[in-house]
Amino acid sequence: MEKVDKILSPQWIYFNNEKISENYSIVISGNIIIDIIPTDEVKHNYQTDSYSSLRGQIMYSGLVHPHGCICEYLSRSLSENFSMDIAKLFENRIINEEFVRLSTKISIIKLFKAGVSSFSDISIFPEEVLETTNKLGMKVAFGLPILNQSNNWSKDENESYKKCLSTFDKYKSYPNIRMFFPIFVSSIASERMLSNISKIVNELEMPVRLINDTYLKGDKIAKILDRLDSLNLINDKFSCVNYSLDTKSFIKRITEQKINIINSNITNEDLRLMNKDLSLCVYIDDIKINSDLNIVKKIEQNYFRKNIQIDEKKMLDMFISKMNVNAAKALNIYNSNGIIEIGKDADLVSVSVNKLNILKDDVAKSILTKSGCCQNLWVSGKNVIKDGKLITINENLLYDELIEWKNKIKYEH
Repeated sequence: MEKVDKILSPQWIYFNNEKISENYSIVISGNIIIDIIPTDEVKHNYQTDSYSSLRGQIMYSGLVHPHGCICEYLSRSLSENFSMDIAKLFENRIINEEFVRLSTKISIIKLFKAGVSSFSDISIFPEEVLETTNKLGMKVAFGLPILNQSNNWSKDENESYKKCLSTFDKYKSYPNIRMFFPIFVSSIASERMLSNISKIVNELEMPVRLINDTYLKGDKIAKILDRLDSLNLINDKFSCVNYSLDTKSFIKRITEQKINIINSNITNEDLRLMNKDLSLCVYIDDIKINSDLNIVKKIEQNYFRKNIQIDEKKMLDMFISKMNVNAAKALNIYNSNGIIEIGKDADLVSVSVNKLNILKDDVAKSILTKSGCCQNLWVSGKNVIKDGKLITINENLLYDELIEWKNKIKYEH
């Protein structure tokens, strides 16, 4: 009998393509799912010191949040509280190491509670984000910021570039950390800097992400893509954020070049294209301290708001089987994340339905209803939420720290 690290036996497992299995167990060795087997057979085949019977619970893949900025989570709330726009927060040097570290902790708590096991971030003070993220047990795809404006972290693009290279060298061997180069439409780096980035990207096969933070239309974005293409910056790991799929030529280009699209909203037409060749996923952009980061709820609300007619099974399948997979592809982690499958990382979520006689047809609806109430969360096989409680951070102490920090800003500014 084989000895393994962990066996999880939920009542239901939601896989993908609307596949739902009852009374199956997930067998974990190290951080990898090595078997998925009927629960009544698992103890005859495997031995473990860590067996979890999760009756009345539904399990699905850990979610992937494909884009965000940790700084904004706290800065948007502060700008409202103190009638100070985000630009002023930078000018007054309020966004510093302590600020980024606190915002990272709060963001990760919200993400964990929503069942997110991997997320993407772009922030100044990268080491604060990466150290905190790694300590709390979250996976991250981090955008190394090349900034041409002075800030608390760097004075110009040359200094930020050097600091990014140093950050990459320090964290490149961390298993839960991936890195990429972000390019902002509002402040594209100089030609010389883009050439430097191109050399590194092609040598190390790093992803590049173009962020349309000014929401330009397809024809203008196409010119920027031409420029990046000429510098050999577009590869199969390339992604774009906030892109309107408004022209046939643009759609043709992104499908032919296999560019990943990450948007904050979706339309019926987007869904139609996604069901063909388009790699599309959704992120939450309206983030504040008093809001959650529930991606599933975001998509559900998006459907109802736009009157897209779809039943719970189809909606969940669209998210778990397609968008979560596409998000993992956009973060270049699909080889290990995105769906429950033998050989993938054990990134798993369970939600409780508080009854044992739930019908198979109600599983999808229960996940949609309970998606923000994570009962258990495992990241690479390690528990970060157990029986509804965070176990890698003291949430109460963190919010005490937040209150102290707000009072400090109020007094000083």
